[in-house]
Parts: sequence; structure tokens; C-alpha cells
Amino acid sequence: MRVTIEHREKPTLIGNKSFFVDVTVLFSEMEKAVIRERQMGKHFIQVGSDIPRNTGLDDYGLPAGILRIISRVGFIAALISLVLHVPDLVRAEWIVFFLLVGAGPLAYRKYAEWQYNTSNVFRALELNHLIHNPEFTVYAADALAAAQAEQSIVKQLEELKQRLLAVAPGLSEKQVYKL
Repeated sequence: MRVTIEHREKPTLIGNKSFFVDVTVLFSEMEKAVIRERQMGKHFIQVGSDIPRNTGLDDYGLPAGILRIISRVGFIAALISLVLHVPDLVRAEWIVFFLLVGAGPLAYRKYAEWQYNTSNVFRALELNHLIHNPEFTVYAADALAAAQAEQSIVKQLEELKQRLLAVAPGLSEKQVYKL
């Protein structure tokens, strides 16, 4: 198993920095074979989200409520326009406009709520996933949190390696960490 860990800083729009820990876990062909043959693909490591915490919209916050109201008003206006369209009192362009007024904020709110919820949970990365997608990123609030995230990841990968060695003792090879 070859593990590469890199720290990255990304400036935000308001002048702060976001810290990320980029990790690559490469398994040897022998390790991949052991994982497949011994059905260890469901074993996992638990890491933080790759999305900065609390980005997006809280489900019950004021901005989400405002977007809810705008989208509902847009859909109700589209429905009223559709009813009034029958006697040709309202043109079809208005119906499309009101549908867009309803659908735009709704789509953005749903995406922002998903992003908020995703940013606050830990991910379980299974070995089956890591074999096919060896790279992952973890967000950290600051440099200290990034160092702690790195320590946690290294510890979990060492435990994972010990589990692989317990199942297949022939895997004991030199471990390389690039930090």
C-alpha cells in the first residue's frame, strides 16, 4: 500500500483560507487480489467531508425560508396564469416566466441544502471504492485540524494494513509515506 498525503490551502472569496488534505491510496496488485478473494471490500476508513463545513443553506434558516416563499409564489403565479390562459387573458411567456421563478429558487435551495448536509457528515470510504478511486480529499477548518485529519487517516490506514496482514501474512512489505 502506497499512501501519499498532501496539504493544500485554497483562498476563499472573503479572504480567508480553506484547508484540505489530499490523499492517494494505491494498493498493490497482490493487495487488490487479497481484498477481492477474502471479501474485504466492505472494510472502510472514515473521513470528513471534502466540502467546507456549513456551506450551503441550513434547512430551516432564514435564506432557505425566503427561497421557499419565492418558489411557491412563482408556482402559484404560474398556476393562476395557466388558468387565466384559457380565455387568452395571459400570454404563454408569462407562464414560462413564473415557472422559472418557481423552479430556479427551488433547484438552488435543494442543492444548497444538500451541500450543507453533506458538509457536516463523515464519509465511510470502503476498500472497493478506494481500489477504483484511490484519491480523496478531506476539508479541515485550519492547519491544526488538517494535521489531526492526517493523523487520523494514517492511523486508520495502518489499522487497515494490519487487517490485510492478518488475513494474508505474505503482504508484509515496506510501507512508504510521503508527507
